[in-house]
Formats: sequence, structure tokens, C-alpha cells
Amino acid sequence: TTRWLVGGTYDVSVTAIDGKGGLATQTVSVEVDDPLLHWTPRGSALTQSDLMDVTYGGGLFVAVGSGAAIAISPDGVEWTMATVPATPQSDYPGFGSVAYGEGRYVAVGSVFDAQWRRGGMAVSSVDGNVWRRMILPQGMSPLSAVSFGAGRFVAVGAGGKIYYSTDGLSWREGASGVSGDLNRVHFSGGVFVAAGANGRILTSSDGATWVNRTLASSVDDLTGLTWSNGMWYATGYQSTWASADAIQWTRVGPGPLGYAANLLKGVAGCLLRPLDDSALAVSETGSTWAVTPPVDSTSSGFFSAAEGNGTVVLVGRAGRIMQSGGPRLQAPVLVDRAGIKELPSGQVATLAASGDGYTKLELLVDGVVVDEIAGGRGDLHWSPSGFGVHQLVVRGTTAGGEMMQSLPT
Repeated sequence: TTRWLVGGTYDVSVTAIDGKGGLATQTVSVEVDDPLLHWTPRGSALTQSDLMDVTYGGGLFVAVGSGAAIAISPDGVEWTMATVPATPQSDYPGFGSVAYGEGRYVAVGSVFDAQWRRGGMAVSSVDGNVWRRMILPQGMSPLSAVSFGAGRFVAVGAGGKIYYSTDGLSWREGASGVSGDLNRVHFSGGVFVAAGANGRILTSSDGATWVNRTLASSVDDLTGLTWSNGMWYATGYQSTWASADAIQWTRVGPGPLGYAANLLKGVAGCLLRPLDDSALAVSETGSTWAVTPPVDSTSSGFFSAAEGNGTVVLVGRAGRIMQSGGPRLQAPVLVDRAGIKELPSGQVATLAASGDGYTKLELLVDGVVVDEIAGGRGDLHWSPSGFGVHQLVVRGTTAGGEMMQSLPT
């Protein structure tokens, strides 16, 4: 059996020996299909902000980046900008990471205050479209990454700071026991793992109390961290490490082949990271890497990737969004039957909704469920209680519990 990490055309030779000194060789060309070879640009001119991270959850792709930009898409095809609390661009706001868990999205990053002190920033949303600023501990450090697991969000950042929240709204500081910067955090298999400067690795079951698992033989700054195929992987600029339990780590390879060491994702059943020329490096074990052709003709890099609904999305510099494959589920559709854009207060709006493959449809107004119906087709109702501008979304749920939502109306 032969496995190829990268698709393409390969020559396969088979030799037969008859045991009497005779042999015959047959060579055939084999075409290996690969979803990571075929990419389509999405979200053209949506934003010029660098998109630093993307996640998929709750039936939605959410990408976050510099300038406090947040872009959302139900299927990776159609994208729109979300509504984010106003922050002066002179404060240089920016998000570097986003996570989803138990019906809530949380994005974290940094912002400067009036005295030009850089601190942490976090926003939260229940529908991915309307976001609000979170209440953070005074003097919170700039935040570099966030993850969800064990019923809580955990964020890490500068100076070894770790914060956790059970609702994504109010945050408490955990006891990291370290002072070096923490760059990444990830949850899998019942454990949070954080990675950072000078080979620092920490583990925790609850985000509050942490155990130091620092790599004794490494001074490399770890900037990539993920779980893939039953193993933990951490990547620095000079080395790649693997562990089955996040306690004992083994160096399995050199550092990244490209500059974007912070991108290390388990995508499409393999490890994924970008190269300088817009190509992608893929690996099953972190020790050997195969390289795809460039995604496109530009030399701009990518910063993150996410997999969901049968498709893979890459995000990167200047708002670049690329998609591989097509969505398995189509987003449900909300039809404005009652002219709701100018609906008087107190008047009931009847909105037709439909979506193939769903067993339940819900109407969300500003992130709150106001009505639902069984099946994939029917009427949803809502009566605005007062004046204002509202965001309406229809969310579908399949028999298997998979969710997808429309873009806001």
C-alpha cells in the first residue's frame, strides 16, 4: 500500500518474478486527487485587514484579524463583515485568535489605551454577527490565542498570563507559574495545552491550575500547536515536537519550512502549514513534509485554516480568503415576506424559511432565538417590541445535530 500526502500524477511500477530468472515490469501513471490542490478565492474586496485566524463552529466560519475585523460565512463561499464594537483605529485594535464552544464565539487580541499601554481585548457573540466587548480583569495582558474545552474558554498571552471563562463574558486569571510569553493554547482529549517562549509547554484540565511541561532540551519559541491523528504537535522556528500525552515530548523534525510558524493546524487528516510562496506543507507525523503547488500566483502568506461542512478555508494577508472543495450542506434561506425592513413596532412579521436536509429551523434576532419550527420548510414569526435596527438569521439543525445559519438579513 502506498500513501501520497500531496495529489498529482505519480508513476507506479510493478515487477513480477517467475522464480526461473525471468521478470517483467509494468509502469502505469496514477492520478491522485487532492482537495488541497484546488482553491477558489472568496470574499473579494471584503476587507484589507490581515485575517489572522479562522474557526468553524455552530454552522459558521468566523475569521478575525487586524483592525478588529471579523468576517463570517455559513459555507465558505459567501462572506460578510460582522458588527463589532467601535474601537478607534488609532488604538491599533486587532484580533489574533477565535474559538467556538457551546453556542458562543470568542475572539481575543490586543489594543492600546490612552497612555499607549498595550493590553488585552476580547469580544463575544452568540450568532457570529453581532459582537460585544467583554469585561476583562484590570491590566489584562495582550492576548495571543483562545481555545474552548471542558465547558470553558481559555486565553493566553504576554508575560505568561492565562485567563479563563465559563461563559465567555467574565474572565478570571489562572495560575500559570511562568512569566514568558504564551503564544498558543489548544484543547483536546480532556486537557488544555499552552505553548510559548523558550520551549514552554503547560497543561491543565480546567484552565485555572497549570503544570509546567517545558521542553528541557529546547530554547526554541513555540508558536504553533495542534492535535492531529491522536498526537500533540508543537512547532517553533527551529524544531517540531510530538507527544501522545502532552507530558513527554520528542523532537520529530526541524522547524517550519516557511515563515508562518504560527499556523499549525490539523486539517483534512494531516498537519498543515504555509510556505513563503503561497504553497502549503503537509505532514502526517511532523517529521517529513510534502509540498503542494502554490495556492495562487501571489506571494502573500496565509495565517490560519479551518475545516468544516466538507470544505477547507484559508485566511491571510490583506483579507485573502481561499476555499478548497464545496460545502456539503447549503445554508437555510430566510425570505422577507412581510416587508420587515420597515415593520411598525408591535406588528407580527411572517417570514418563510427553507433549507434542505434540516429537521429544525430557528429564527434568531440579534442572536436570540425568537421562534422555531420542525422540519426544513415553513413560517417563522417575530414581533419587534420597539424601534431599532435588528439582525435576523435563520439557523438550521440536521437530525445528526449539525447546524448551519444564513447570513444576517
